Amino acid sequence: MPTNATVEAAFERVSAICLRFAGADVKLSHGAPAFNVKGKGFATFSRGGYGEPGPALWIKSTHDDQRRLVEQDPVRYFVPPYVGVGGWVAVRLDPALGPVGPNDVDLAILVENGWSAIVPKSLAGGAPRVTAKTAFKLPLTDQAAASEALGRIRALARIYPDVVDETETRHATFRVKRGGSAVAFVYFLDNHHGDEIIAVCVRTPREEMDALIEAQPKRFYSPQYMGHQGWLGIRLNPAKGKVDWKDIAARIARSYAIVTAKKSSAKKTVKSTVKKSVTKTAKKVARKKAARA
Repeated sequence: MPTNATVEAAFERVSAICLRFAGADVKLSHGAPAFNVKGKGFATFSRGGYGEPGPALWIKSTHDDQRRLVEQDPVRYFVPPYVGVGGWVAVRLDPALGPVGPNDVDLAILVENGWSAIVPKSLAGGAPRVTAKTAFKLPLTDQAAASEALGRIRALARIYPDVVDETETRHATFRVKRGGSAVAFVYFLDNHHGDEIIAVCVRTPREEMDALIEAQPKRFYSPQYMGHQGWLGIRLNPAKGKVDWKDIAARIARSYAIVTAKKSSAKKTVKSTVKKSVTKTAKKVARKKAARA
């Protein structure tokens, strides 16, 4: 995994190119900095992931140029996920590969082509900016803290039978084998969609989730795209206070029990445990409300 310093240097490198074009701006989209003109994207910065070990710039292009570049230099260029079907091409920014052409001129040409494809006529003739600075803050997390937290989550999750884990750059999924499939019972997230949170996610009944988040919003939260499916997020890098690892171990154990409960008797036991936990949480919320009144 690249260091934060490497990622920041790569982002500054591409920002200096992308933001020089008339009307160009940058905003967070699906957790990644996206360069656009009036909402239309022409480049996206990726810090890694999707099978890629380091930062890259995804650039709007054509299918012909995409095919030509990838065939000519597959070490430098590749087809990015999701947008690759639309002709976009990705450029690896590994410092070991050096600049893309002399002083990154080839990278600048690709970016300009992408910008030209979406820029409105009113801005097409605009002069390049002399400076290309932005107040945009690249979302990052403490790498040492994330690595330590993942190690502890892995140790807590893998004590159970038939558990397998998959690690994808900054995230990890822990599954338990059930027949011919494997069902997730724990997710480890690091800077999920640029939220700057290191977290563990466990299966939790919706009623209990809502109560926990209301009672302790700085500790518990609903992770993007996952919360509505019954996944409770627990911060492992809280701004204040310590991480309650004993409680996390218990929640991982219950998440495993929820996923593996097959027989009706086992399901009844899990439901009974869940009901008690919901009642306990609801009482805590009621006490806090009364104290504030």
